[in-house]
Amino acid sequence: MGAALTMNIALDSSLTSKGQITLPVAIRRQLGLKTGDRIVYEPDGPRAYRLRKADKIDIAWSRSLESTLSEWQDNDDDDL
Repeated sequence: MGAALTMNIALDSSLTSKGQITLPVAIRRQLGLKTGDRIVYEPDGPRAYRLRKADKIDIAWSRSLESTLSEWQDNDDDDL
C-alpha cells in the first residue's frame, strides 16, 4: 500500500489552472486520507513543505486564528 513512500520514490502530480492538485493514491493511503479530510502544509526548508492529515486541534486553531485576522480581509486597508 504505502510501499512507494517507504522506499523513498518520488511521486508527482500536476497543478491545475485553479491551483488544485490530485494527491497520488499511494500518499492518500499512507496518510489515511478520505474525501473531505483537511491537510496541513508545514514549511520544511526554503523550497519545501511537508503535508499531513489535519488533526481536530489543527482545524480548531486555524478557525480561531482566522477569526482574529478579519481586519486583514478588508481591501480598504491594503497597503500594496
